[in-house]
Amino acid sequence: MTSVPTEQISSKREERWFAARLLFLFVAVVAGLFGLISLRGNVSSSKYPRVKLPDGSWLVARQVTVGKIHAIEIPYPMGVQLRRWQQSYKQPHMTSDDRTVVWLMRENDRGERLDLDWLKRVEIDVGDPRPLTPHQYHRQNIQANSSGGTGTGSTGFSDAKPFAAATPMEIALIHFDFPLLRPRDAKMIVKVFDGSDTLIAELPLPYIPPPSLSIEQWEPDPLPASRTDGTLTVTLNGVDFFETSENKGVYVSPRLTYVHDRVASTTWGSGETFHDLLGNQSYAWNCDLSPAESAWKMKLRMTQHTNGRFLPEETKKLPSRPLTPARQLDGVSETYKVNGHSVSIVGMGGQGPLDFTLPGSTSHFKTGAYQPGVRSYGMTTMCNNNKCDVDFVSGPPFIVTSDSQSQEGLSVQCVIRDQNGEVLEQQASSGGTGALTFWFFEPKPTSTAIEIEIVIQKIRHAEFLIAPPKPEEIKKRQ
Repeated sequence: MTSVPTEQISSKREERWFAARLLFLFVAVVAGLFGLISLRGNVSSSKYPRVKLPDGSWLVARQVTVGKIHAIEIPYPMGVQLRRWQQSYKQPHMTSDDRTVVWLMRENDRGERLDLDWLKRVEIDVGDPRPLTPHQYHRQNIQANSSGGTGTGSTGFSDAKPFAAATPMEIALIHFDFPLLRPRDAKMIVKVFDGSDTLIAELPLPYIPPPSLSIEQWEPDPLPASRTDGTLTVTLNGVDFFETSENKGVYVSPRLTYVHDRVASTTWGSGETFHDLLGNQSYAWNCDLSPAESAWKMKLRMTQHTNGRFLPEETKKLPSRPLTPARQLDGVSETYKVNGHSVSIVGMGGQGPLDFTLPGSTSHFKTGAYQPGVRSYGMTTMCNNNKCDVDFVSGPPFIVTSDSQSQEGLSVQCVIRDQNGEVLEQQASSGGTGALTFWFFEPKPTSTAIEIEIVIQKIRHAEFLIAPPKPEEIKKRQ
């Protein structure tokens, strides 16, 4: 047996000890760097717009985006990257129209992310006495072992707390969107309120112009102003503005008068949309266009109520038919041509509850129990691919029409009378099914039959330029 020299054994022991010391030193350095990076979190946010909060932490506008497609990417701290095997947190956000989206975070001086659970709502100051409120909010919290997101409407977060000590988070992010803006003096300030509705901070933001900014300028029309479409003349005599229940925009009520065939008429009405030069569009019940614009454009779509004077070719009265018995659906297949346009009656239902399908439709329908005099025509729709389950809250009798070849510029209405010629109260609903329209009606205790009149009329159009409201012009709704 050959023996190993003592010198070789000692040399190998020294090599192993040296390697162990190198490994220990390497682990210590890595651990130190890991701890340092984990402690410091993300790169300092001082390059982003920020403002100091009462506890010394920072509210940071991490990103401002404009358009329909929005997204943000935030690097995780190194320690989180190793634990999650992800370098960053990504969040996309889509808006139906071009919008301005602001993404807020909160950090301390070491770059640690802190919660925003105290943030209740924000206002956007664009240099006009009346601030804007966002259209939509979303809050995302990510902790070491959990993640949660909260979406809400225009009023903010109802579960927000008063401003208090911070809770560390891996990601704490709030984004909100509001209309495209052109602030006076190119200054835009976000005012942030906590759960007690106390103003906590004011954060100046960079102004990002809309994708296509028009150089055209609008001026409000002197009132009264008139427009004519065919045989109809509409006059705008004034505009009233009211507060909305959610404090989102204003409710706009134009004062209109009509002259039809040179005769004053009270049988016309309109639907309004509102536009500005930035590309925003809104509706009368929650108009949230930028108040800093010199004028808004009001577009009217005018139709005559069913008690109006129609041309013979615009109406068709169908033969009287008995009321459908309760809890029964009568299959009908009748097509009529009115004013050059075809409309089909595809079903008639009695008082609910009913559970049914209709020919040519992949949807399934239900109506609730009928309660005479209860005017509740709400519904819920759940769709999977092209199949929908449609549940109507109440169950009055109804007829169903199909209008699959609907022509732009025409309005289709149904007037339902009983056997005595009395017009029955009714409500139309699409049922969430496109070409089908449900016409619910309230029969009288003496009603035994109905007469259906189909009215198809041309929609009339007009446009006016109106001045955005001043704060003192906005009234409380009675």
